[in-house]
Amino acid sequence: MLNLYKDDIIDLEIETSTICQADCPLCFRNYKSFNEVYPKSIQRDFYEIITQLDNYTNLEWVRLVGSVSEPTLYSDFIPLIKYIKSRNIKIEICTNGDTHDKDWWQELAKNLDKNDKVYFTICGSTQELHETYRKNTSLKNILENATAFREINPIDYAQCIRFDYNNDDFNSPNFKKIINDFTNIYWTETFLKKDVDNYKNTKDLDKLKPNSNKIKSYLSIEKLANKRINKPRTCKAFNDKSQILDVNGNIYPCYLFMEAQNGKEWDEDYSKILNGNYDVCKFCEEGIVKVLENSDLTYII
Repeated sequence: MLNLYKDDIIDLEIETSTICQADCPLCFRNYKSFNEVYPKSIQRDFYEIITQLDNYTNLEWVRLVGSVSEPTLYSDFIPLIKYIKSRNIKIEICTNGDTHDKDWWQELAKNLDKNDKVYFTICGSTQELHETYRKNTSLKNILENATAFREINPIDYAQCIRFDYNNDDFNSPNFKKIINDFTNIYWTETFLKKDVDNYKNTKDLDKLKPNSNKIKSYLSIEKLANKRINKPRTCKAFNDKSQILDVNGNIYPCYLFMEAQNGKEWDEDYSKILNGNYDVCKFCEEGIVKVLENSDLTYII
């Protein structure tokens, strides 16, 4: 058995709840399996989180990203931030940005430092384009909250997710004008979409294809990964000494693995990952990883 101990882990993602006001079509929340895994809304007890984090003595990063939630809707979010910073741990937050008011965002900014990162996702220069993917969120509110935040602490990022539907807009003067107000800009592209049968709501899924200039590369790599299913694999999570805690405190190597488990606990044996026991890890086959890195396509998984 190959495993990592808690003292080994330097990078930890934490899921604090199952609450989100957005309705992004490609999110795990829109998977048919979501309601089976999380039949009830959950907010994890604050002190339960702290007790578990106390066991991770060498953490350098905590990531509040929200694979199944909007992190800033956790009721004890600011107290959690204060605890993490009391240990001099760096924090990365990914948010849809359309929560709370400007005063709340400025309070958050005061409790973070220059080593932290906060990503606000922007998917278009107009409300119509933005909410094609970021449904139930207001572009106007997001931009106002981001402005309020960076007035206090300029560690903000515009996270720009490119799809085929917003490709032209991303190259437009209007979009560039909007994101130029951000301190940092992070460009990325959508991941490889699952089969349509995987999703509860299939409306607008056709609009969320990868950029037409790259979709052939996506499909070619997927085909190659399916052919190399029995080849030795690597594990970025193991190499980086990173893990994710779900809302129940269960440990997984990464969010993709967590989603694929559909609520089933993991035995923490990395040797099974490296030996190819899990289909979800097929893109981490050693040859595929090299192709992804050389082609700048690591985001497709």
